[in-house]
Amino acid sequence: MSNRIERPVRAATPDAAAAPPVSPSHADAGEHAGAIASPLRAQLFVAVLEAADDSLLVRWVESGRCHYGEQRWRLRTAVQPGRCAISGRPIAPGEPVFRPVRRPVPANGDEMICPASLPRDTPRVDASEPMDEPADAFG
Repeated sequence: MSNRIERPVRAATPDAAAAPPVSPSHADAGEHAGAIASPLRAQLFVAVLEAADDSLLVRWVESGRCHYGEQRWRLRTAVQPGRCAISGRPIAPGEPVFRPVRRPVPANGDEMICPASLPRDTPRVDASEPMDEPADAFG
């Protein structure tokens, strides 16, 4: 049974909700089921695989730029303005955001996800349990 939650990527424009769903001919239905293409970045797909209070495990697929099957993100404070990669909501400096772990610096290292844009049904993990993944050693 899969515990993966696929999230649509929305653009910053008001008509983003009208974006057409990705057809099976353009994406593997098992990999990106239910995802929609952003009018600004049509080739971006984001899936939150697991979530804890201060970290996320994200699948980030951006055609032609980068693909991270399981990328660890940590809760940080935004240092510059931007937009949420999931909702498209504007982000102001000083707001809490999730950002990719920066060792080594990933291609999507400047991206941000607002905690409020995470679905409530995202699989939760207990942050008090030790994790055996190497990505946590640098986080």
